[in-house]
Amino acid sequence: MCGIAGVSGKDAEARVQKIITALSHRGPDGEGTWSSNPSFALGHRRLAINDLSALGNQPMVSEDKTVVISVNGEIYNYPELRTQLESLGARFQSTSDSEVVIHAWNYWKEDSFQKFNGMFAIALYDRVTDQLFLARDRLGIKPIYFFFNGQELVFASEIKGILAGINNSRPGIDPVGLNQYLTYQNYFGNRTLREDIKLLEPGCYLLHKLGEGIQLKAFWNLTFQSEDPKIDFSSAVEKYRQTVSDSVARHLMSDVPVASYLSAGFDSATIANRAAHLGLPPVCYTGSFTEGGWYDETSVAKKMALHNGSDHVSVSIDHNNLTNVLDDLVIALDEPRMGMGAFPQYCVAQRVAQSHKVILTGHGGDELFSGYPVFKLVQMKQDMFRASLNFLRQLKTLKLSELPHLAYFFASDFRSRPYRQYLPVLNGSLALQQGLTAYWSDAIRDLRADDELINLDRSCEKQSEILYNHYLKAYLNGLLIVEDKLSMAHSLESRTPMLDNEMLNLSLSIPQNIKMHNGVLKAIIKEGGRPWLAPSLYQQPKRGFPTPLRFWLRGPLREWFQSRLCGPESGLGIIFQQKWLETVCDRYLNSSKKFIRPLDEIQSQKMWQLLNLESWLRNAF
Repeated sequence: MCGIAGVSGKDAEARVQKIITALSHRGPDGEGTWSSNPSFALGHRRLAINDLSALGNQPMVSEDKTVVISVNGEIYNYPELRTQLESLGARFQSTSDSEVVIHAWNYWKEDSFQKFNGMFAIALYDRVTDQLFLARDRLGIKPIYFFFNGQELVFASEIKGILAGINNSRPGIDPVGLNQYLTYQNYFGNRTLREDIKLLEPGCYLLHKLGEGIQLKAFWNLTFQSEDPKIDFSSAVEKYRQTVSDSVARHLMSDVPVASYLSAGFDSATIANRAAHLGLPPVCYTGSFTEGGWYDETSVAKKMALHNGSDHVSVSIDHNNLTNVLDDLVIALDEPRMGMGAFPQYCVAQRVAQSHKVILTGHGGDELFSGYPVFKLVQMKQDMFRASLNFLRQLKTLKLSELPHLAYFFASDFRSRPYRQYLPVLNGSLALQQGLTAYWSDAIRDLRADDELINLDRSCEKQSEILYNHYLKAYLNGLLIVEDKLSMAHSLESRTPMLDNEMLNLSLSIPQNIKMHNGVLKAIIKEGGRPWLAPSLYQQPKRGFPTPLRFWLRGPLREWFQSRLCGPESGLGIIFQQKWLETVCDRYLNSSKKFIRPLDEIQSQKMWQLLNLESWLRNAF
């Protein structure tokens, strides 16, 4: 894991040096630049994990000097690719997995990208054709941003690097990006909150002929396979067990110790268990809150660690941590994005980085194997008319904790835009218009926050396909960017075995009704884990890294919260009317919904959204 950078424009090398200085947290083990002329340069910050010697330093140049790379991430099928390439005549100089990118390019060119099983953001300069290629892995585990004004191209692993590379000028707020964030707490497609700064989309590459324009192309697309009638639940579970075990084995590739996150959920528990049985049991880390109860996953996680033979570290988090780290967290993110789970993620990553460089996570299990209640709703809607017995069976499996989510998305069916039902909406357009200043009200009044979602839907034939498109290509992308930024803020590489190429292929080959076997969310992962996981895990409700923000904002952080939203130094006055902010704050603090946890969590997400946006606005310009 590293930071990459490049400039195609005047004073390129000096500007690349500024970028990699801004990205120093992503690679404290080394830095390097490469330039062919005053108008083009590549840069790299290194977090040394595989091949710790100088042979793994980047930018890396091919033996014949024709290919130069700067790579962030890991190529997990590196051993197989290396063997294949050596049989074709390639000669490797190191044991770094990044070197396989050079040799793959020499033999396969752009087809290389779809051969890589890993997480990667690749910058590759072909000196023969004078072309630069930027490529991002299939699901977008590793981000890469770019700025192109028709003359110059600047790219980096983070937006703060772009800003340094354009001499600290500050592009304004993108109205569509703002509308998307206020509506969905996320951004879609190549959108960011900054005008003119774009995110390379997952499974795509950018082609730039030096001194000319750019082209964006896809090397991989989400393709839904025909349902195989031969696949039943038992065979799907067996395939899952083998595939997840193989994936974790690949993700243990490292010349430094590997740790694991561990919550009271099935995804992280499965990854930690497989890692323990495939190698040295990893140290496991869990965030814990003093509030206990619903917010305490420590006791279950500790039992799982003991079950696996792993050491367990509980990271204590309280309200003081929030006031201490919020601004640093938002700076790490580059822009506000996603929910309040980012806060404990940041705190736990900070602790892990004191002793480790690599951590395994459970990201992706919900999205690949139907872990959210909305998946159950879609399956029930399909079965209601074509398989009544399945529908009745699923009605019997409904859990009390699922009902608020199902009711919300069911009500969304009555809206004029049915695809909105699949992603939660924090603020409707009418509510936003009431609170925005006149300038921003006019700026976003005629904009639609869901245009990119509409584009995702065009190739889908079924409601279930739309659902997976939204969660794999829109929602998951946001989660992965947050994970990358928060871990790398502490020079920590996070790895996601659930999102291995083979895991993705397996998911796309299994019909939705089998993933939802007997109406059980994430049925394959749960059944697949029975030989491995502690029985107590199966008695736990789905939590999703809960955070007791609602108690803090009405308790010890009440004054701090009011000051941040409504005080004279609040950055929100740039976008919102002061009276509206005061009303929102007062209604939240005195809301009767505070006695109903699911409803109060939704309110608290809105407050988290405003707190993050306020922090960003303080430092953005």
